[in-house]
Amino acid sequence: MSDTPITPNTGQAFINGAAPTQTQVTFTQWAATIVDAISRIFTWASMPNTGIPAQGQPIQFTGWASAFFQVTGTFGAAGSVQLEGSEDGQTWVKLSPAALTGAGAFAALGATERPRYIRPHVTNGDGTTSLTVAGNLAFA
Repeated sequence: MSDTPITPNTGQAFINGAAPTQTQVTFTQWAATIVDAISRIFTWASMPNTGIPAQGQPIQFTGWASAFFQVTGTFGAAGSVQLEGSEDGQTWVKLSPAALTGAGAFAALGATERPRYIRPHVTNGDGTTSLTVAGNLAFA
């Protein structure tokens, strides 16, 4: 078996050629909007979940001072979304705000939570789950 690099993008990735129902991961790209000299809004639109996790393509945003995230859309049966952070873009941990199971805003990140990479992760849902996550990150 050989390693095959993949670049997160809109679409699907299959690990070791396994059947989609076993290891399929759907990535949703983000779009950025410059608000002013210190703020950027990142939006992951229509994150699906058909019983398989959906991950937002991570953003790399160093030196930020504040971050606010809001979720809208259809959660479907048992839908949930969690914020995750990473220092290397490979190893992901849940950030302290509890997962959302309905439209709303995530609680503020902890005072020491300033990971280099952030992404939303739809961890549960059904075929009707379609979420949009918007994050406003600002420099100090």
